Amino acid sequence: MSDDGARAQPADLIASIVRAGLFGDLDSGKAGIIAAAVRKVSLAPNAALFVQGDPSDAMYLVLSGRLLVLHADENGVEALRGEVHPGEPTGEVQFLTGGNHTATVRADRDSVVIRIPRTVISLLTEADPGALAPLADLIHARLRRYRLYDMLPRLFGTLDERVVSDIERSIEWKRLGGGEVLFRQGDHGDSLYVVMSGRLRAVVQDPGGSERTVGEVTRGESVGEMALFTGEDRSASIHALRDTELIRFAKPAFERIMAKYPQVVMQITRILVHRLRQQITSPVARESLTNIALVGADTSVDLAAFCGSLVPALSGHARAIALDSADVDRLLGTPGIAQTPPAGPHAIRLQTWLDDLETTHSLIVYRTDPGDTNWSRRCLRQADRVLIVADATRSPAPQGVEAALLGPTNAITHCSRQLVLLHPDRGVPPARTRDWLAPRTVERHFHVQPGDPRHFGRLARLLTGRAIGLVLGGGGARGYAHIGVIKALEEAGVPIDLVGGTSMGAVIAAAHALGLDYGAFISKTTDLLKKHRPFKEYTLPIVSLLGSRRLDRFLHEAYGEAQIEDLEIGCFAVSSNLSTAEVVVHDAGSLWTAVRSSMSVPGVAVPVVADGRLLVDGGVLNNLPGDVMRLRGAGVVIAVDVNARSDLLVDDSCTPIPSPWKILWRRINPFTKPLDVPSILSILGRTSLLGSIHKLNEVMRDVDLYLNPPVGGFGILDNDSLEKIAEAGYGYARERIAEWLAGRNDAW
Repeated sequence: MSDDGARAQPADLIASIVRAGLFGDLDSGKAGIIAAAVRKVSLAPNAALFVQGDPSDAMYLVLSGRLLVLHADENGVEALRGEVHPGEPTGEVQFLTGGNHTATVRADRDSVVIRIPRTVISLLTEADPGALAPLADLIHARLRRYRLYDMLPRLFGTLDERVVSDIERSIEWKRLGGGEVLFRQGDHGDSLYVVMSGRLRAVVQDPGGSERTVGEVTRGESVGEMALFTGEDRSASIHALRDTELIRFAKPAFERIMAKYPQVVMQITRILVHRLRQQITSPVARESLTNIALVGADTSVDLAAFCGSLVPALSGHARAIALDSADVDRLLGTPGIAQTPPAGPHAIRLQTWLDDLETTHSLIVYRTDPGDTNWSRRCLRQADRVLIVADATRSPAPQGVEAALLGPTNAITHCSRQLVLLHPDRGVPPARTRDWLAPRTVERHFHVQPGDPRHFGRLARLLTGRAIGLVLGGGGARGYAHIGVIKALEEAGVPIDLVGGTSMGAVIAAAHALGLDYGAFISKTTDLLKKHRPFKEYTLPIVSLLGSRRLDRFLHEAYGEAQIEDLEIGCFAVSSNLSTAEVVVHDAGSLWTAVRSSMSVPGVAVPVVADGRLLVDGGVLNNLPGDVMRLRGAGVVIAVDVNARSDLLVDDSCTPIPSPWKILWRRINPFTKPLDVPSILSILGRTSLLGSIHKLNEVMRDVDLYLNPPVGGFGILDNDSLEKIAEAGYGYARERIAEWLAGRNDAW
């Protein structure tokens, strides 16, 4: 490569730059700035103009010849990504945004280029803030093309250059601001859209007018495919959660593509089938984040320290980078550029850089300023999720950026919000969470101890959709096997990020969420069973066979005044609304009351009254709530079922079942063998589970690990065998978990 600067004619170089449209029309002042900086450079065949990974300090305009753009993968294997011809620029993205070159550019033949150093950026913007607009438009078009070429194979499989070019000519680009509507439910469907950057939300309105979110559409995902095949009206409304860019395939254009390239039809069909299968087996999409914005609840929160712990934890699951305003100024080499307003002189350069950053990082964590600044506003506009980080020991009232930019009437983002409560005093358990939730609308909340990597690991898994949820089914005393399963999971190094259950499963889930380990649970439960004997309180069988006073005292002493929202890990219990035939998920309020509702077997225990309705055992409608766990955001669901498909089998000698007096006599007569006939409590308990057992195959499709400990030999009222049942669960789970982990490559 040789520098021909001495022989270059400035007027000729400026004319070439003007023809390329890099900086629009140049007056004498701007032309003079450029002429003083540019040089003409000659390249021999195969000479490198610049190399992938090298710092960028200039852009180039091809005068003659041809350049090849080569990109090396992680193994160093180069692939051709494009060609640059006379009149076209190269290196323009990093010229505007800074950073290192993302590809190597070599001369394919004798070539001549104009070198334009990055020093002209500040000089031009000082002379004319809009001078870089034409270059930014060119870069934006180039970035769009890069994204398109990267995205199309994911959508339609391997495509040759000819197909890609045809598709490129058939699409339209569309940009939505945060909150804007793409289309509404009931609109005529005539297009397919693909998200290239940003995030959409799908909302369905029922006949009564209430709305519910049915999903989110993220980068690389499509929406509206059915319209291309059926022409049906839109089944949901789609709006942008943040600034979003899409490509649109109008139906006529897409029909031309399908007729010309049948493989595209097959790939679209696969997408539809896959989506339908997901809706059937797993109605909740996995979390897919691109941008997270951190907001301090007040100025006392050390967001830098929090971010310093969170980003390494996130990096175990995604290529993550953290940015604050100082980082942006430093990385772009321009003091104050992070605070440029939307119409400021550096806004184009800043937004182009952030867009380019999304193509190279799967997750960006934006750290807002302590106050309402241009940077704080930009962070929120870029975000898929907002994390409000608060010191749990301070006032729960919204302050600072949260009050200024996330209030009910002044919010500048429509994305979901989540609350992180920091608990600096490790000796004090979380409390007053409801005071923090009352003044704000958040999707969920987390309890985190600063400096504890386990807490940040759990938070990272929850944010990225990789959380591990443990579901514990009901089954009376057989549910004590859950204690052994939890012990086996902990010994295998499998973290439990979320826990929930039904009936006895709710009992164990609540104990685990409170922090009771294997030994502590067995010891405490054994003592409380002996003290209160809750399953021996027989009463006049008008509402139930058993009274409720002993059971209430047992549960209240076991769980105290604990509130579900104060538990360190997410926890829920499931009950059945006998009045409305609906599943009830208890994820807030009194822990012992939730467990009490979940384990009230109809006819056996007194139902719980809530708002004039009767709540009974959750096993009536959902004994193994893996679907509920998936809705809570678990990426991996482990379900423990302690029921047998066949149970309460009766010996032929008891056919037909003898009279109650004969059964009683055989039990009290020391000289006769008792008849093996199930009790009314056992029959009612089993009956309450039949519906859930019947749909077990459906439940199993939505779990990642199904465990069924061999505890059928124990009775559902065999509370005296607590430790033996727990040991049976532990021995079984230890082997099954080892087998499961051997086939996975997870980094918890």
